[in-house]
Amino acid sequence: MGKLEGLKKRWEFVRVYSSGRSLANEKAVIYWFENELPVTRVGFSVSKKVGNAVVRNRLRRLFREAFRLYADKVQPGVDIVFVVRRSAVGSNFHDIENAVSRLITRADLWTNSAKGNYKGVPVSKE
Repeated sequence: MGKLEGLKKRWEFVRVYSSGRSLANEKAVIYWFENELPVTRVGFSVSKKVGNAVVRNRLRRLFREAFRLYADKVQPGVDIVFVVRRSAVGSNFHDIENAVSRLITRADLWTNSAKGNYKGVPVSKE
């Protein structure tokens, strides 16, 4: 997969928040909503309560890179928003990558070929 398709407009984020489903862990909240497009689009949100601009942008970059590693294994036709939590400040990339992987697993957003014991995260219906 080349460049990530992104959610850019406020109304796109609002639609995912209001009509989509959500799950959370200690580092982030994932919202997802099935779109009618053949691609998966992703957006990242970090509140101003989470550090200064440098900290927020670093977290956004880390989450974007963590998702990029899995983007081609996530089922198409879904809009996803990651809302970064304050507890993610100071986390290393491995922790964030693990958090993203677990959220995608719990949301059951893997393609059929990618399902299974992915990144050491057991697939279970919770």
